[in-house]
Amino acid sequence: MTVFASIPFIVGPDSFGHVSWLAIVAAIGVQILTSALTRVLYIANRDKVRDLHKLQRELLLQQVVYSAGCGTMGWIFWCDGNAVNNLSVVLLLVCVVWAGAFTRAAHRQIMTVGTATVSIVFMARFAIAPGMIAHVMTFLAPFWLAYILLMGTTARKRVDEMLSVRFANEDLTDALRVARDDAL
Repeated sequence: MTVFASIPFIVGPDSFGHVSWLAIVAAIGVQILTSALTRVLYIANRDKVRDLHKLQRELLLQQVVYSAGCGTMGWIFWCDGNAVNNLSVVLLLVCVVWAGAFTRAAHRQIMTVGTATVSIVFMARFAIAPGMIAHVMTFLAPFWLAYILLMGTTARKRVDEMLSVRFANEDLTDALRVARDDAL
């Protein structure tokens, strides 16, 4: 994801802002490192979960680390005084937060922690950056974050409803199969 996000800064630095190769490599490195940590956690629990409470704590911590890594893209790619760059970074981070909220909607705590972490990290960038876009985003971001969390919670409720209906249908199918077998 970070590789694709860095393409505008490589192809059009005059429009999108001069982001150094070192900064681009650092952003990709952060993404690789956080993904590798996620992979280690997955492999450690792939075959058998040792302790569910410990795993949940590990997943929450992993979500903080991964989301903070995603939020650092806003810091790394942001160029003060370049409106095109600032809008590009804002759009990038909007996509990251929406994707994170919906891919983690099945678990409320993980969704909330991940969404809040990435949002706080890049909202801090808006708060200290000069320029109209940063000031407007500093004001709008908390409302936008609340909306995303509300939509993620709504999506989670829909998934729960869908699973309940699916399980009820499977139970009904099993009961009908037993009734048919008994009738024959």
